[in-house]
Amino acid sequence: MVLGQSAATMVGVPLATFIALWYGWRAVFLIVAAVACCMLAAVFFLLPPVPSRNMPNLRHQLAYLKSFRPWFLLASLGLGCGGFFGYYAFIEPILETNAGFPRSDIYWLIGLAGTGMVVGNAISAFLAKYVSTIALSTYAQLVMLIGTALAVFLSGNPIFAVLLMILIAGANFFLAGPEQALLIKDAPGSELLSTSLGQFAFNSGNVIGTSLGSIFIHYMDSPIFCAIPATGLNILGLITLIVFWNSAPKKEIAVETPDNSPALSAMHTTGNGTTTTK
Repeated sequence: MVLGQSAATMVGVPLATFIALWYGWRAVFLIVAAVACCMLAAVFFLLPPVPSRNMPNLRHQLAYLKSFRPWFLLASLGLGCGGFFGYYAFIEPILETNAGFPRSDIYWLIGLAGTGMVVGNAISAFLAKYVSTIALSTYAQLVMLIGTALAVFLSGNPIFAVLLMILIAGANFFLAGPEQALLIKDAPGSELLSTSLGQFAFNSGNVIGTSLGSIFIHYMDSPIFCAIPATGLNILGLITLIVFWNSAPKKEIAVETPDNSPALSAMHTTGNGTTTTK
């Protein structure tokens, strides 16, 4: 899922920006609508039926929220998303106004950000074999924090502006996979509730980050100052992840494999490549 998002950003966003520059935003909306119709048809005709599962009752699922651990994990997810989108939502005016790029260059610059997302996600997947998901999440959050903090001071330089954009975008998608895994592994029997709340935290962080960024831009009269609240949210996200990490049992800090992780051992791959649950 995360790889699909990053690949779509790498290809789709610069392509849509290019089309909008030459043919107007209505053309982009028409193309997106056509692609959505094709995807709906593909889902309807190509996806195999998925058998229903016996889910735990609601009381059992809600018991997962009695501990403070899931709240810190959800908070870190929302704060991290806010820290990213509080900066990245304004990347176009940052590149134009602060870094001095012409508007015609924006589409390929956004493509570079998408490339960073794909590379970050691929590196995260590789390192997951050797490093725990908690450690990967914490280190990625730290890198994103450093990136947004440096962006406040260095985005006036075109080279640094582009490099920091790639770094921040790559760190965010490096972070996405491990945090999704944590949401599932930390909630045995309540995976559906945990991932649903994770999506809520993601959307809430997006709204909070972009809202704070727009307020700072309005009062400080420069797009790059959106990185100030983004950095603050990243600091809080890092703190909540560290608290979550320190509260984790030792077995969760180890690298997860099907042999030592109940969540992974509950999954197996059939001969035709589909994943099912025991």
